[in-house]
Amino acid sequence: MSAVPPLRILHLEDDPRDARLIGSLLEAEGINARLDVVDTGEAFRAALGGGTYDLVLADHQLPDYSGS
Repeated sequence: MSAVPPLRILHLEDDPRDARLIGSLLEAEGINARLDVVDTGEAFRAALGGGTYDLVLADHQLPDYSGS
């Protein structure tokens, strides 16, 4: 039986504590995930353009990016 690859998650979050919390919660639930954390709108757009993700988690309000 082949191993299930990790869920690829892009997380836009400017607070490192919140990013660590999400990672800890995923781990505590036994979710095999690769969490790529970015903290600016520019880095978020670059990550989206350079990779494929199964899930995107985004802070709804950042100093330089609103998501709209």
